[in-house]
Amino acid sequence: MMAAVAVIVVALVAGYYSRNNPSGSPTMNGAPAISSAGLLEPDDQQLVQTVSTRGATTGDSYRKNLEDVNAYIADAKKWVEAHPDDVDARDALMQAYEQKQLLYEMATQDWQ
Repeated sequence: MMAAVAVIVVALVAGYYSRNNPSGSPTMNGAPAISSAGLLEPDDQQLVQTVSTRGATTGDSYRKNLEDVNAYIADAKKWVEAHPDDVDARDALMQAYEQKQLLYEMATQDWQ
């Protein structure tokens, strides 16, 4: 169940871009598409290990979602650094961080 919720969270991030990008391409105001896939920070790796004890599918789902969110964050950071006056890009970056925080909250809840 939590894996499905995690997928929904990532879909929300992607949906935000598609609503705010009328061209329909997966870019942010002309920024390159997500290119940093496969990156997990040490805390992310530890979270995935912990979640994997609930089942391999759950761990795989969290890994994929964290990789997607991290790639999105990395690209959004690059865009914001190159275009510091782009308020929409800053908002998108903050929302991506909030989505990552939500993934952590879902994964670390005490399931009783």
